Formats: sequence, C-alpha cells, structure tokens
Amino acid sequence: MLFGVDANGNNLNAFPETENLPELPKAKPTFELSSLLRQEANANERGTFIDYDEPEDKCAPERYGLRLRLYTFKGDEEIEKPISLANKSRYIFGRDRDAVDILTDHPSCSKQHAVLQFRNQRKTDVYGETKDDVAGYLYDNGSTNKTKLNGKVIEAKKYYRLKGSDCVQFGSSTREYVVMDESLADKKK
Repeated sequence: MLFGVDANGNNLNAFPETENLPELPKAKPTFELSSLLRQEANANERGTFIDYDEPEDKCAPERYGLRLRLYTFKGDEEIEKPISLANKSRYIFGRDRDAVDILTDHPSCSKQHAVLQFRNQRKTDVYGETKDDVAGYLYDNGSTNKTKLNGKVIEAKKYYRLKGSDCVQFGSSTREYVVMDESLADKKK
C-alpha cells in the first residue's frame, strides 16, 4: 500500500478497488509428512534416513507363505550364499553400509541405489472373491548409473514386477542378482 503523492501529484493514499479482483483459490491442506517427520519415519533400525517411502500395499512375503531367496552371480558362478527374503517388506540395495540391507560395494552404485519391494495387490476374481497377489517389485531409487532388469535399463522411481528368474544389475557392476522361490530351488537339487 502506497501513501503520499507520486511525481504527477496524484494522491497515493487511496485504497485500490478490491471488488473487481479475482478470488484466489483456497490452499488445500496437505497431510504429507514434513521433511523432518519424514526423516524420522523413514529411519531404519540403525537410525539412518532411508530416502524411500513404502507403498500402502507393502507386505512381508513370509506372511503369505512365500519363501524367497536372493542369489548373487558373477558370470555363471554363484559368488555369495543365498540371502533369505522373508521377513521384511523391502530390501534396499546400495553402497551405504548404514542404510542398505544388501550391500552392492561397486563404485558405480549409488548409496541407496534400488529397492526390492514386496507388495500385495489384492485382486477380485470373476466370482467377486478377493485374492492376495503378493510379488516382488524392483524400484530404481533415482540412481545415477541406473538399474537393469534382464539387461534393459529401467525407469527411475517406477515399480517393475519381478518374474521367476529375472536378472537384476546395478550400475556398471557385473554382478547379477536373481530372486527365486526356495521351493523351486529345493526341487532342482
């Protein structure tokens, strides 16, 4: 609001007309967590901030009878013991030892490179019955050097459903990660 007289001698004390001004839309309330609350809510058991928000339909696979393992290969050789993927709804891959569940230890991998998220996307069949559809989904967490699924680069911040023997690679690492059902692995022996 201006007061006084301008260079032409016009009185600046007058209030402008407010009747003809357009009405601004009211701001809608947001119920998302503020950055500090999000940091606290997304801290892991070691107190490290995890830069990833789990979806509403998250689930632990063991609750639905799934027994899954993660196998690590370099070429045709299995280079690590299989890791059980049963009791958590998500597993984070990357270089940050305090934040990740599965360490990738390759310079081309980001600190929190990607996430293996288990989700239950309940489906209703033709008879109206709701059935559980639990599966693992790969999610690139905005990594610098990308994530590959079966040799193809996937889009960041998007979920990709994993199938039986899909092969996952992070950055330019030559390690390949494969999620398999333990019951299928036991039958091969």
